[in-house]
Amino acid sequence: MAPIEAAFRVASTDAAYTQAEAPIDLDALNLFLRDSRAIAMDPNGAPVTLVMGNEAADLDSIVSAITYALHVTRRSCIDYEWMDRDPPDPVTGDFDGWNNEKESQCELRFAVPYVACAREDLPLRGDAAWLLDDIGVDVDSIVFADDLDPMALDASGRLRDVVLVDHNVPQAKHRELLSKTTRVIDHHVDEELYPLECDVMIGPVGSCATLIAEQASEEAEIGLDGMLGHGYTGNARGLWAGPLAKMIAAAILADTQNLDVNNERTRMEDYVWCHRLAAFAGYEDVEAMTSLYETLKRRRFDQSGLSPRDLLRRDYKQWTLGDDVNVGIASFGVALNAMGDAGDVKATCDAFMRDRGVRVLVLMSAFEGEDGSFERQLGFTSLDDEGARLCEKMAIAIGDGLGGLRTIEGAGGAFGAMAFHQGDAKASRKKVQPLVAEFLEAEKAAADGVG
Repeated sequence: MAPIEAAFRVASTDAAYTQAEAPIDLDALNLFLRDSRAIAMDPNGAPVTLVMGNEAADLDSIVSAITYALHVTRRSCIDYEWMDRDPPDPVTGDFDGWNNEKESQCELRFAVPYVACAREDLPLRGDAAWLLDDIGVDVDSIVFADDLDPMALDASGRLRDVVLVDHNVPQAKHRELLSKTTRVIDHHVDEELYPLECDVMIGPVGSCATLIAEQASEEAEIGLDGMLGHGYTGNARGLWAGPLAKMIAAAILADTQNLDVNNERTRMEDYVWCHRLAAFAGYEDVEAMTSLYETLKRRRFDQSGLSPRDLLRRDYKQWTLGDDVNVGIASFGVALNAMGDAGDVKATCDAFMRDRGVRVLVLMSAFEGEDGSFERQLGFTSLDDEGARLCEKMAIAIGDGLGGLRTIEGAGGAFGAMAFHQGDAKASRKKVQPLVAEFLEAEKAAADGVG
């Protein structure tokens, strides 16, 4: 099937795409994933928009990439179909006739969701793997990092543009794609490295999925009620049924710790979108939503059977900071002294750093303590004495910003004296990474004799 035909298949074959009020059901979602993969993997396929999730490839990132790619493709198909005429009025259904000026403004655009981890690593994201399976999403049709090389796609002339979701700067090996980035939707610290002409939405909400839902509804010009199919009779075709509603609601619940008002990241937008979408997916009361959250939490943090290597791989991000220092941060859900045999853990960390060219590896552990309280631990390791000294200075420099660091007894074999209880259990990687970056920039300035 030719790419254009595949795109119009998504737009028109299934009733979900031809009826104005028909929502995107599971069949339509999986149809989109199959077609998007087929076009992306076809060496003779049409240029595509790559909707890239972040390097951690967590639940929020995966859901955001799939949802926004589907939205972009579907809206493009609808606009293309109506390029010679104005669509009917969304309320009255009145039709104003032809508008040939729209023809030059419409272009068929096929967006492909890109999950930035290897396919074999999906089971390491226990909450995401469970949710996709529970909904019935065709995971085999999702494009993972080991399926497609974005740089090779660009070199072949088949990368139309890039949309970044749940981050605003591509990972280091894809940094050259910044020039092709046309859209950013994110809830992290704005690094302001994208092109000036880029369309950017960076908001201080708990979940990127909240922004995805918000932006998709605004771009479709139908609002939340229209997305859910309530009180709308126009040419929307961007409506969400149970599968997408459940995916987005689940991502919001996971990122906001069940819409916890004590979580500094939770915002009213998270609350509104999550409640409405969860109800549309069949979770109509607080008890049902809490049950979904508890299942996600249990699946995410049940890492007791993972090897040290799998723990490092399951939620990993890497940056080049300061004076070209490669720093990796691995997040997981078991205590540092429960990762395994100390010798095995140290050997695994060393091999992990060598494979990735990392000078400093930061390990972030988040788990429930014996008394049921939420705890965080922080570990540092490196390959040589110079790196070890840098780790020591780093721990001292960032400790106050994390509520203080207290040495962990029993973790010395793997990390020396560089394993700590973290005073502020709410401080996640989103807070640690900027502190590390600030420290390394200060180190670089000191070495250069600045300040």
